Amino acid sequence: MTLYVYDKALQRAGIVEDIRSLQWLEEYQDAGEAKLVCSATEKNRALLADGNRLYCTEQAESAIVRQAELTDDGKDAGLTARAVYSA
Repeated sequence: MTLYVYDKALQRAGIVEDIRSLQWLEEYQDAGEAKLVCSATEKNRALLADGNRLYCTEQAESAIVRQAELTDDGKDAGLTARAVYSA
């Protein structure tokens, strides 16, 4: 699986590194969301900025990043991003 990130101008910005978990959550009457957990590398923090778009090669939808939160359990910093499905 490859997870591409596009900026607000829809130019490819890069590929997310070290994905730990990726869930595409569909909702019956809502757009649904994607939840991504990855390493909190400098590159990933820059890519997962609010408004950037995620495109997974295994999904039909893309999703727009709305939140990214740094988590640190003392061993390895992680980054959790939430994105809403785009039209």
